[in-house]
Amino acid sequence: MTSDTKKPVIAIIDDQLAVEDENFSYSKADVIKTLRNIATGLGYDAEAMLAHVRFFEHPKVRFPADQNIILAFVDNNFAVDGRWVKVGNQIVQGLRYSFPLAEIVWASTDNLEGAARSEMEAQSVLFGDSVKVNLVNLQTISSEGIIALANSESNALHPSERGAAFVIQRYKRAFEVIAAYQCQSVADDKKGESRSALDMARRGGQETQRNSAEGMQGGL
Repeated sequence: MTSDTKKPVIAIIDDQLAVEDENFSYSKADVIKTLRNIATGLGYDAEAMLAHVRFFEHPKVRFPADQNIILAFVDNNFAVDGRWVKVGNQIVQGLRYSFPLAEIVWASTDNLEGAARSEMEAQSVLFGDSVKVNLVNLQTISSEGIIALANSESNALHPSERGAAFVIQRYKRAFEVIAAYQCQSVADDKKGESRSALDMARRGGQETQRNSAEGMQGGL
């Protein structure tokens, strides 16, 4: 199975944003509300897009063989055995190895600088303004605002808008891939139905021919 035939997936890899927990300021529900609002604003079926989103709360991520990660938001800090550990680098390396074409976004409040940031950039990791905040904070932005930010150039925006535009544009590209996959799946299903109908028709024709031949033989 090639990456073109695997189910495209958006991955949220974050032990806070992947769960429902009242102790957190934001949670999985906020990510879903934001994603649903962006999808609707861009003209997509939000539930159809959400069917391609997976949440991972543990740093040891295991990806199903039939899925292709096309966009991943990766946190750096995870609670492991009662302590906080920084494992964003390892997660990125695993993603890049398994999904070399995936768009990987650093979605941590840890602002990497110097060698640490250069190491991530060498693996084509993307850095945007306040990514983690904008993953949960775009629940009420209007459709007009979403479309405007989705089609904007970063340098033409006010600095306060760039973070939102960054997240919306990442989602937009992912949604386009998912929509294309869904259209192809529908087309393949229709082909399968047509082939099944044709096979049934052929079998029916062959059965009719056999019955006719047997009838003729019986009449001789």
